[in-house]
Amino acid sequence: MRHTVRRALRSSLLELSSGTKAELSDKLGISFPTVGKVLEQMKQEGEVTLLGLDESSGGRRANRYAFNPDYMLGLAVYYEKEQSVYTLFKRNGDLIERTVEDAVLHHRPEALASQLGNWIRNYPKIRSIAAGLPAPFVMASFFISQRMEPFRTMTSSPIWRPCTPFLSW
Repeated sequence: MRHTVRRALRSSLLELSSGTKAELSDKLGISFPTVGKVLEQMKQEGEVTLLGLDESSGGRRANRYAFNPDYMLGLAVYYEKEQSVYTLFKRNGDLIERTVEDAVLHHRPEALASQLGNWIRNYPKIRSIAAGLPAPFVMASFFISQRMEPFRTMTSSPIWRPCTPFLSW
């Protein structure tokens, strides 16, 4: 339940840019105490920040919260024949870094695992990775082989959740 509330709060804060406990409770139809508990946990973990106090409307001034865009990072990777293009961005879409590295498509899986592993070690807040492949690779029927173990051991999540079968070496 708490995971569902957390996801709803995250989405609402991203949509609204900020919100008070009362605003978020009303918008989501979740009790004020539940919103307060989950927001406090998110604040302690650095996922949300306290922007300050709203103006009083006759009672106690409400705290205003916002999602911390530095809390989660995304990595978009496009693998081409001659190069690998890595784009690191914040959860709100702000660009952090774009880098071109050596191509790995025609190398052993360890080359891909090494490149991705370096990014994950340097930016431990990466929570999602999107990979783009040239059409000839996407059109083929392929699967991840067990030789991807070097990358598999660096993450607790599945390596890929592709829409199409993925590359086999």
